[in-house]
Amino acid sequence: MHLKVYVFMMYPILHVHNFLYHQTTGIFFITISELVKIERPEDYEKDSWTLTDNEKLQKIPALKEQGNKYFSEKKYTEAAEKYFEALGFLEQLVLK
Repeated sequence: MHLKVYVFMMYPILHVHNFLYHQTTGIFFITISELVKIERPEDYEKDSWTLTDNEKLQKIPALKEQGNKYFSEKKYTEAAEKYFEALGFLEQLVLK
């Protein structure tokens, strides 16, 4: 039996996180990861797919206000992104 080891490195200094062995091919993989940052739940904004319907409903007016602020500053791309995000939440709520 031959043991093939493949190490994929993205950064010069990393820590070994996990070992995987593929039985069919006989290849042994080492997955490598680096802990970049630890955040508390209150320190970051939730992804939209994790929001409850009530949270989405509460975010819509804030997104509209952010869009209006960007629009008044002539930042039309950023404004459109906020409006689009708000409309996306509305669409999700209507389709339920």
